[in-house]
Amino acid sequence: MNRYILLIIGMSLVTLIPRVIPLIFHRLKLPKLVETWIKGVPYAALAALTIPGVFKLDPNNIYVGIVGFAFAVGASILKLPLYATVFISILAVYGFYLLF
Repeated sequence: MNRYILLIIGMSLVTLIPRVIPLIFHRLKLPKLVETWIKGVPYAALAALTIPGVFKLDPNNIYVGIVGFAFAVGASILKLPLYATVFISILAVYGFYLLF
């Protein structure tokens, strides 16, 4: 039972620390380079989570994921709403399946 309490306390600290750090350092002025790097972290994390899925979408045909990804990037560059980007990507993948 004691191990479970320590486990719960440890998990609580791991969850609490990233939430408290910004409160402690919110007045600290960071160099512009560091601020730019920090702003890029969410995009890097999103890419790290989604890009492997692009290549594992269909093991028999790797191009399916690439086509969907390309259409999603194109729709994003055109600054279309999220629902339109998702819909266009789904249509592109479905159309690719129909053609090939």
